[in-house]
Amino acid sequence: MLRTLFRRLFFSYLLLTLAALAVIGLLIYHLFHQYYVRIKEQELLSKSHEVASLVEPFLRSSPPAEGLNSLVDSLSAVLGARICVIDRQGRVVASACKIKVPPLKLPGTEEVLRGRSTTRHGHPYYFDEPVTLIALAPVVIRRSDQIVGGVVVQMPLVGITSTIDRVQQFILYAALASIPVAALLAFWLSSSISRPLQEMRKLAAQIAEGDFHSRLEVSSVEEVGQLARSFNALTAALERNIQAQRQFVADVSHELRTPLTSMQGFLEALLDGTVQDEEATRRYLHIILQEAQRLSRLISDLLDLSRMESGRYVLQKQPVDLNEIVQGVLWKLQPQAEAHEVSLTAQLPEEPLLVFADPDRLEQVITNLTDNAIRFNRPQGRVSISLREKDAFWEVQVTDTGQGIPPEELPHVWERFHKVDKSRSRGGTGLGLAIVKHIVEAHGGTVQVTSKVGEGSTFTFTLPAAVPSMGESEGL
Repeated sequence: MLRTLFRRLFFSYLLLTLAALAVIGLLIYHLFHQYYVRIKEQELLSKSHEVASLVEPFLRSSPPAEGLNSLVDSLSAVLGARICVIDRQGRVVASACKIKVPPLKLPGTEEVLRGRSTTRHGHPYYFDEPVTLIALAPVVIRRSDQIVGGVVVQMPLVGITSTIDRVQQFILYAALASIPVAALLAFWLSSSISRPLQEMRKLAAQIAEGDFHSRLEVSSVEEVGQLARSFNALTAALERNIQAQRQFVADVSHELRTPLTSMQGFLEALLDGTVQDEEATRRYLHIILQEAQRLSRLISDLLDLSRMESGRYVLQKQPVDLNEIVQGVLWKLQPQAEAHEVSLTAQLPEEPLLVFADPDRLEQVITNLTDNAIRFNRPQGRVSISLREKDAFWEVQVTDTGQGIPPEELPHVWERFHKVDKSRSRGGTGLGLAIVKHIVEAHGGTVQVTSKVGEGSTFTFTLPAAVPSMGESEGL
């Protein structure tokens, strides 16, 4: 296909160049021909007036005075033209050429005898030799303005066409000499377009085979170069997506394997009779229940995140009071905070804080942030939730006094399955913060985190304070 494209481009550029050269050559030839003929017409007409002024004294008398023939022959030899003199009746009274037809039948003769000068393109059958131009001028007595005859001056064809033929040959030689240059230019242009496309085809084949490491060399800034850069960016994005998918599959497999392995081990211990006493049996069953609940949460979070990332989840927005959402989360997580010996408080304004949001998803955001703050806190630690208005947004902050997050980990906390403390394999799915980010951004807000190791972390998200028209819903 690309070889065909190269040939098409090559011959298209070549034919286009040759066609342009042919048109330019024809235009130059035509313009030069017209210009040269016009100059000759003016020159011949000027000579005819000079001849008319010279023969005027000879035509005052009838018949013309002697010596007119000798004058006409001499002028014809000097001017390099053929001269014919006619009287008022159109009879030839002196001539340096043989005319095949009566003068009155020559084009323009009648106009000359009425006192008007003219030029005509001659015809070979009027004269003994080919001609291209004829100039006719009246002979007028100067004092009385009386027309006493006219002169016909004709110039041979050879004298004009030889110069035009040389110009035509020069144009032809120039066109032939430009063909190799046009071919080289067409080859270069075709190669500059087809070569990057061929490289893109090869790279696309490598990508189809799973090789995402190759890149195109970009050597131009035109559209082809921009296409190559876009292709490289697409390849890099595909490579990142493939790596992310592989990492996602590995992370999911690991997260699923851990509770399943734990459940399998405890069930085998119960079935083979290793555990005999009732207290150990109850403890094993409780652990199996916790792992099953953890597995259920993981699957639920995976389904939620998948729907959010694909845009298939629809937010059911309505006016929501942030105070009520926060108070509900505090009541729900208070037992968990007491179990971890963590103080859970909130700083809420007295008036309602209305936002236009999905109440279930908004509760999920605050619950995930507060749950993390409790689980990763220290004994006798504190978790506080505060609300305040900031630039037409409501700002929600969840602050803890836990172990904090190292600076190098902060950019990655929103990634799926990312865990700051790699030694903690239990207690969370690693999807909570990724879900938080998707939900907040789907509501038109922003989310960020600040932290200091050993002192704690603060997770902050904002939501628009304005309340649009009711009944609105949109995709997540």
